[in-house]
Amino acid sequence: MKVEPLDAGRVRFSYDFVYPRGGVQHLEWDGRFDGKDYIVQGADEYVTYAYRETGNRAYEIVAKLDSRVTAVAEVTIAPDGRTLTTITRSRNGRGQDVTNTTVYEKTD
Repeated sequence: MKVEPLDAGRVRFSYDFVYPRGGVQHLEWDGRFDGKDYIVQGADEYVTYAYRETGNRAYEIVAKLDSRVTAVAEVTIAPDGRTLTTITRSRNGRGQDVTNTTVYEKTD
């Protein structure tokens, strides 16, 4: 994941995924931390993310597929800026609530 500031308060998030069987995917989201839906580029479906700040070093992402909320993630950045923790809540194929925690560590 890479974060880049753009003009006029916009930001770009770039995600590069490598799947267990070797497949790769690149996604980009350009927008603002204003809670509005912005299209995710590189997805096969109509996916939007809405980012909004929730506190100091914290923000929320609402992911939608075809305008339907599919996941909500709470993201926290450590005070030293080297660790990012994401707690994502969604539902599985049976409609059961699922919570995943992912920890990213910055590498130099």
